[in-house]
Parts: sequence; structure tokens; C-alpha cells
Amino acid sequence: VTCVVGDLAPGTSRAVQVRATVDPIAMRMDPNTAHLLDEQKQETFLGLQAGATNTASVSCPSGMYATSGGVRIDSVDQGRGTLSDVHVLASGPSGNGEWSATIHNTTTGQAQTKVYVSCLSATTTSGAHQHGLAVTDTTPQTVTLAPGTRTVDLACPSGSLPVAPSYAIASGATSVVGSARTGTGWRF
Repeated sequence: VTCVVGDLAPGTSRAVQVRATVDPIAMRMDPNTAHLLDEQKQETFLGLQAGATNTASVSCPSGMYATSGGVRIDSVDQGRGTLSDVHVLASGPSGNGEWSATIHNTTTGQAQTKVYVSCLSATTTSGAHQHGLAVTDTTPQTVTLAPGTRTVDLACPSGSLPVAPSYAIASGATSVVGSARTGTGWRF
């Protein structure tokens, strides 16, 4: 867009109004070739008394895979500690259709948390046919970390993507502050 406003004297201004019409892009989706996945989310409440360690699991509907999940720490009794005083010791799949998490409350009050899971249908659907998702067994990796902030990168084999990345803290006190896909791997 080029706007010609001519010469302007010092300290003056001129307003220009631009209107544009955009041609719509037609979306073409043939129902006989589109492979659609059903996604659903489930969650369960987990309350922890002061000093308690508990595990909760949440299941996907039948015929669905647990593809990701986690813990949300909602609250701690006022004046009894902070959200950062509630530690997630483990979070990961406990079967193809279930997510489990173990949480430890170090506060002097009750903590309110939720364990959640994202689920994908085990098959794609289309107007004419369907395909099953290829989900393989987990590939565990044990990492010993020195004190301080650390990054752990996990790699997937060529041609595959991470599904249900998880962790379990065997001993010590730590916090996982980030978890994200990196190309064909995962970073904690």
C-alpha cells in the first residue's frame, strides 16, 4: 500500500484511512480423505493434608490414548505455605489410557490440586476409512542431576514424536519448571 500525502509543514500531521478487502481462501476438506482425531480432556481433584504425599490417576474414555497430562496446584490454606511448597514427585502415563501423579504437600495446611490428562482417539476417522495410531512402549531414561538449574533433553527415534512425556523424582527436592517439545524430542 502506498499513500501519497504530499508535503507537510514542520509540526503538522495528516491522517490517512486505509480500507482493504481480502479474498477468502476456500478451505477444501474432502470428508473421504480427511483424517480426524477426537480429543478429550479429563481431570480429577486431589486434596492433600499438611505433610501428606498422595497419588491420583485419571483415565481416558475407552478407546483413547493418554497423550499428555500433568498437575495443577490450585491453592494452599491461607498463611500456611505457598504453591511452590507443594511438590510434584512424579507425573506420567500409567498405561495407554491413564495419567498418574504423585504430589507431596510440605505446607502446614491443606493443598488443593488437580491431575489432568489429554486423550486422543486410538484411530483416525474419515468418511471412507480409518487408521490406527501407532503408539509404542515408553523409552525410559534415568538422569542424575547435580545441584542447580539443569536441562534434560530427550530424543525420539527418527520418524516419531514424543507422546506422554513424563518424569519421576527418585530422591531429593526439585521442581520441574518447564516441559516442552523440541523438534522430535522433549525438554524438561
